Amino acid sequence: MRANPGWRPQRAALFWLSLAVYSAKTFALCTGQPLSVEQEWAASHWVLTGVVKNQRDITEPDDPQGVAATIYQIEINQLFKGKVPAADQTPASISIHSENTSSRIVLETGQQYLLFVRSDAEYHYVDACGYSGLSAKRQAVLQELRQYTNP
Repeated sequence: MRANPGWRPQRAALFWLSLAVYSAKTFALCTGQPLSVEQEWAASHWVLTGVVKNQRDITEPDDPQGVAATIYQIEINQLFKGKVPAADQTPASISIHSENTSSRIVLETGQQYLLFVRSDAEYHYVDACGYSGLSAKRQAVLQELRQYTNP
């Protein structure tokens, strides 16, 4: 069987590189069973809607050209669960840390998001495989959250 003469290793590499570049902002590598909204609610310290006010890329000394993580500053519009992280901030805001991995969440400055925020010893973060996302695309989840907060 002869190989297809139009298919060259360079074309294959270009195809996969293009796919990775154009889909990096859209898809996270999610493994395992997805949580229900109720389970993600229980696992989150804060559940909120907010607007991304700014972002800052973090580099590491051993790779100054690469981005290790992005810190997003979120202005809180509505808090469904949790308390405002710092009461002296007006308007209230929270910093979200997003590691530059295949499961990162990518947020756009100026856009409003529904965020299920978790926290560990160092950072506040969002699980990109959960129900966090643009508020306009999460109306059904927002409706469900309103039932949790207004029984």
